[in-house]
Amino acid sequence: MDIQVASNFERYLYYLFDEDPARVRRGFADFAKNGRMAFTEAEMARVREEFISCSVTEEETLATIADFREKTGYLLDPHTAVGVHAALQCIGKGETPVCLATAHPAKFGEAVEKATGFAPPYPEALVGIEKLPTRCAILDADEAAIRAFIEEKAL
Repeated sequence: MDIQVASNFERYLYYLFDEDPARVRRGFADFAKNGRMAFTEAEMARVREEFISCSVTEEETLATIADFREKTGYLLDPHTAVGVHAALQCIGKGETPVCLATAHPAKFGEAVEKATGFAPPYPEALVGIEKLPTRCAILDADEAAIRAFIEEKAL
């Protein structure tokens, strides 16, 4: 999944770096400047203890969506399908993976349709949402401006 830099990654680094926000900022600054982030041997040992990884191709993702739907009746979104496929590949004998869905399949209608041959239905609460007007406000990165905007809209 190409999710760039996920917010939960920053949160993980915060705990990995012993809750030191300055260290997290330095890490991201180094990454922005050099395309790399440095870790101590102890930090890398901890990461290796806490994570396993697996590569999943687009074809495997689509096949997982189709297979899971056929076998269970549950329709996976592509991000969840990546997690399910990886979990099934990485688990040890006798272990049972637990995977949490990360999005609704309708958010990725084209991919789901490619995998299953049908477009996923929108949840009832979202039917017609694409026809509604959108609202967007661009604010300066200023705490007072953001606070005033929220207070104005919350009334």
